[in-house]
Amino acid sequence: MDEIELVIKIPEEVYKSIINSKNYISYREYIEEGIKNGIPLPKKHGRLKDVDWIDDNCLYHYSDIDGSCCYAVADIENAQTIIEANNWFKTI
Repeated sequence: MDEIELVIKIPEEVYKSIINSKNYISYREYIEEGIKNGIPLPKKHGRLKDVDWIDDNCLYHYSDIDGSCCYAVADIENAQTIIEANNWFKTI
């Protein structure tokens, strides 16, 4: 069976209640709505980083080739990883 990684949005208090009580049934409507409106992540994606942090905290560099703006590799590496890479994905 294929798997999917899904980013969902639910109220924080619902999340905390589910984590603490394991009572999923009482939050069924929130869970279903979160899944229906969730954002599927691509299979075998790389590390997902906070690009806004890079924009806000790192200097632009200019390419010698065409003069376009870019960032130093170290700046990209230093940005917070929001979701780790999904290189382990296997079909069962």
